[in-house]
Amino acid sequence: MVKKYLFFIFLIFVFYNANAQNTKVEVELKNKKIVIGQQTEIILKADVSASETILFPILQDSVNKYIEIVETGQIDTTFTKGNQRFLLSQIIKVTSFDSGQYVIKPFVFLLNGKDSLKTKELLLNVQTIAVDTTEKSLKDIHSVYDTPLTFREFIAEYKYWILSVFLLLAGVILMVLYLKYWRKKPTEIEKIKPEKKIPPHILAIEKLEKLKTEKLWQNGKVKQYYTELTDILRWYIEVRFVISTGEQTSSEIIESCKQSKSIENERIIELSQIFTFADLAKFAKSEPLPDENDLAFAKTLNFVQQTKESVQISENVKTQNV
Repeated sequence: MVKKYLFFIFLIFVFYNANAQNTKVEVELKNKKIVIGQQTEIILKADVSASETILFPILQDSVNKYIEIVETGQIDTTFTKGNQRFLLSQIIKVTSFDSGQYVIKPFVFLLNGKDSLKTKELLLNVQTIAVDTTEKSLKDIHSVYDTPLTFREFIAEYKYWILSVFLLLAGVILMVLYLKYWRKKPTEIEKIKPEKKIPPHILAIEKLEKLKTEKLWQNGKVKQYYTELTDILRWYIEVRFVISTGEQTSSEIIESCKQSKSIENERIIELSQIFTFADLAKFAKSEPLPDENDLAFAKTLNFVQQTKESVQISENVKTQNV
């Protein structure tokens, strides 16, 4: 039984080697002698069965130290013998810039992903350019020929200048249109009267009158009543005396007012009483008497009237929202 298996393996090996031997790889050098800088072609060929797979050598930018690859062509395929075999070929253009004789080592093909097939070695002879020593004087190089630009070359060469001129013309056209059609003439400009500045005491009094008509404390909203009352007072002090009240407590506001030379001491006492009523209602949860609520309102109104700016304002000035 063992002999049968060995014989079967031997047949597979012999059959595989027969196929491998039928695969041929070749290399050809089109010109064996070139001048420095001249190009020639290395032609790689492989004759393979249709059932085989072969991998051509993977080349970089040079064949060796002295021979450079200019271009690596595509692999061409030609079927032969009723599509049972195919002939593969690839052209590699090379050149050299050093004179001498250089050996091109065998190229290695990979058959079926495991067997290596090598080509023969090549010899490339790179010669220098012959110099005519009989000439007594050296000749000058030719001058540069100036050829006219094509339309496409002209656009590519001067594209930024063309774009700049186009943008400049577009800007001039837009400016003319604006001046001629779009800009309003002086006679068409609407005369806008400057808004008259309304003194803060008038706005504060209007806000107090509005608060009075809302009847907050009469409807049990005592805390909201004192909050809005002190907000009006804070706003008036900040606008009238330029004292920042937004982040200050009641005592800090009173202290700032004491430092102002524009507020009399009697008004400071009045201001302190107003904030005391408000703080008790908002924070101490006390229930002020109706007379105290009216008194806080009256003192606030009196504070505004006693500290107002001495400026004559028309009564029919339209107020603005603040």
